[in-house]
Parts: sequence; C-alpha cells; structure tokens
Amino acid sequence: MRSKLAVSLSTACAALGLGLAEDAGATQVAYSDGGQVWVSTLDGSAKRSLSGPSTNERQWQEVAQADDGTVIGVHREGGKIGTLNDTQLWNADGTTRGYGTLSTKPGRTSYAYPVTLDLTPDGSGVVYGYANFSGFGLSTVYEFGTYAEGSTNWYIEPFDVTSVDSGTLAGKRIVGTSGTTVYLQNDATAAPYTTDFTPWFDTAGISGDLGHVDVSANGKIAAVETGPLATQRIAMIPFASLGGALPADGSDCFLPAVGAARDVSISQDGTSMAWHDDRGVVVAGTPVW
Repeated sequence: MRSKLAVSLSTACAALGLGLAEDAGATQVAYSDGGQVWVSTLDGSAKRSLSGPSTNERQWQEVAQADDGTVIGVHREGGKIGTLNDTQLWNADGTTRGYGTLSTKPGRTSYAYPVTLDLTPDGSGVVYGYANFSGFGLSTVYEFGTYAEGSTNWYIEPFDVTSVDSGTLAGKRIVGTSGTTVYLQNDATAAPYTTDFTPWFDTAGISGDLGHVDVSANGKIAAVETGPLATQRIAMIPFASLGGALPADGSDCFLPAVGAARDVSISQDGTSMAWHDDRGVVVAGTPVW
C-alpha cells in the first residue's frame, strides 16, 4: 500500500501517499458519489456500487464502514429534516444485511442528523451526531449530542448522549467533543449505551473550532477536524494508547489537503486513512512521526 514518495506535512511527520476513497477499512473504502454508495480498492483501481441509483427523490448521502467491512448508507433528500431517512446495511461481500431508519427523540421543531455516522466493529450498532432544535424565535433551544442504537430493524427511540457532540467510535466506545475538549466514553460492557465519559485531551492549542474526531481501533492515532468549515484542516496526533496523554514532545501534523478537508476516517489497522477535500476523496498512509 505504500508508495515510494512521502508527502511532507511538517518537520514532525510525513504521510505515505496511496490513491482514492473515503471510509477506510483494511482492504476497501466505502464512500458516496453521485447519490450512490460505492466501495473501492484503496488505490481506486476497482470500484462497484452497492446501492445502485436511487429510484426516488432521495439520494445516498452519508456512509460509514465497520471494522469487519460492514457498510451502512443513509438514504435521504438533501435539505430535508433528518427524520425523513431510511438506511441499508451491506455485508463486506456486498450482500444486504438489513434495513432501518435512523430515529430520534420526539418533540423537536427541526431535526438535523446524522452530523456524524459510525458503526460498532461488528456492524450491529450505529452512533450518529445530531443538531436539533425546538421552539421558535427568541424561545429557540438548540440541542447537540449523539444518538446510539441498533443498526437495522429498529422502531424505538435511540439512546441519547447529550454530553458529547459529533460522536464516532473507537471500538464500541464513543469519542465525542464538547467545546475544544475531546471526551472518551468509559470502558464498560454497556458501551456505547452509557453516559459516563472522561475528558481525553484538549485542542485549544490547535484551534478554537473543533469538528469531529476519528480514532484508529488501536487508539494510537487521532484525526481531529479543526478550524472554520470553509477552511477546515485535519490534525493528526499520535498517542501511546487509547485515552493516553498527549505526546510530551508536542507531536502533531496537518494533512496535505487541497482546500477544506473533512470526513476523515482511519482504517481499523491504523495503516491508512481517507478524507474529502477539493480533489474529491483521497487516501493516504497514516503519518510516520
């Protein structure tokens, strides 16, 4: 997977170039393009559509991939409230595993989700960030957090984690944000269905604007979206272990993106990563510090 050319990120690290795509698994990446869900080899040489084109006004908007290769796609109409969605789950071989709908707590005026989307390692559970509001005018109340529920065939309210926004997963533990702090869900048999979190690290030294965070399955690399959305960058930070302290030597680096970078994803083996910028979907080897 490694090329002969290393792209310099800073004096602290370098990333090894690969090819094209978005939610990085061990041997393939899953992404959305043209309103469809696709999977591709890491170098982009072979790809296929899992979903095919939509038969109605909805399109496949968001995609996530589990550690075992399971893929989930969210089918919804752009610009409409999040409750108007349906989902499909595919096995790693492309066969259909199940169908469902991302649900929400009732009583809101408007529903915006999924802001983030991630699957548990075996694909049986899904977590997704939300940005909902209730009321009108001066009485409007905005709500940010993360929902967790089974990935298919559910018709009940999701488990609501109000303490962290933009939730993703490290194994079955939710990694989320609040302000400039990244929080890690406590290690418990109930994860991701628990509200017990511990502050992990603060990003104020990098940027006052913090987007979502993706963490490799071994917990040794965190990818942090920082800065205003129009000029967003992705900082890569090494750790000794999941939940460990920030590196004492201040090691970090920014991905060599073209334009605003978003939707970063690290493969479960921690050797490759994918993100989206002005070039489309890009894949590279993870940094070497």
